[in-house]
Amino acid sequence: MRSARHAWLFVILFLVVPSWGKQAPQQASTPQPASDPQAVAVLQAAITALGGATAIGQGQDWDFQSLSDGPLDGGNNTETISFQVPNASIVVNGVSGPAPKFVSSSLFIPVLAGAILLQELQDSNYEVHFDGVSTLASKPVNVVKFLVTSSQALTQIWVFDAATGLPARVFFESPAQIGQTKSFRALVDLSDYRAVSGVLYPFSVVTYMEGSLPETLSLQSVTPSANASPTPTGSTTGVYNDFPRLFEPGTIRFAALSVATGLHIAILGLGFLRDPGICPRPTKCRRRHEPHFHLSWLRH
Repeated sequence: MRSARHAWLFVILFLVVPSWGKQAPQQASTPQPASDPQAVAVLQAAITALGGATAIGQGQDWDFQSLSDGPLDGGNNTETISFQVPNASIVVNGVSGPAPKFVSSSLFIPVLAGAILLQELQDSNYEVHFDGVSTLASKPVNVVKFLVTSSQALTQIWVFDAATGLPARVFFESPAQIGQTKSFRALVDLSDYRAVSGVLYPFSVVTYMEGSLPETLSLQSVTPSANASPTPTGSTTGVYNDFPRLFEPGTIRFAALSVATGLHIAILGLGFLRDPGICPRPTKCRRRHEPHFHLSWLRH
């Protein structure tokens, strides 16, 4: 009888233990989304107010005409911004290779608020958090912070009009980028929204950067295109081949060129040593080691 009981006990344990193993994964907690659902709801409402994800997503490049006033630029300006990165090539001493890609800064990037929000909301490298309700120009606004998912570093702070859902102010701690064009690190006010091809664009953009007067951009026209312009695939063949020996190691000219290039890079580097903080109003300026953005700036 004892051996029979032991046999039944063994059978029961054999049947029960595997079921424990199957239940363990079910008891594990489901990973929670990094982004705050309330922040996501505010961003989705803003995208809807700007024209909707479908209409915004159709834009691939934009032609701008504007009247600007400020220390960086003034007068009439035209510019094109595209999602598509040009593919160009260069030939050095008969060897073809891809041309270096450079990212330029533009005052027009904040005009593409809808495209920026749609792009960054879908980017897993960012997470968003609702930072509360405040006031801007005596109107209630919702504040949303963008953080880098891996480091939790602050990248941007967006301020949305609580009544319309439209972006009213953006603080670019890290620049937003469309294709090979990025915004300045600055505080930007957006207003005078107008519909173009079913999407709202701010026709008034005021950019505040440290140690500088405001840059006022009055948009005259914006022409979006659903199909990106043909990508230039040109080649600079001959530009460097005109002086092939100039780049041959071991020559005096190569050594002189290397020294001159090094000095030029060093001089350019000095311009980036100064912390590019922002000062939206002279009375709100702070030292460089203090935080650059405060919710008190939202109140006028």
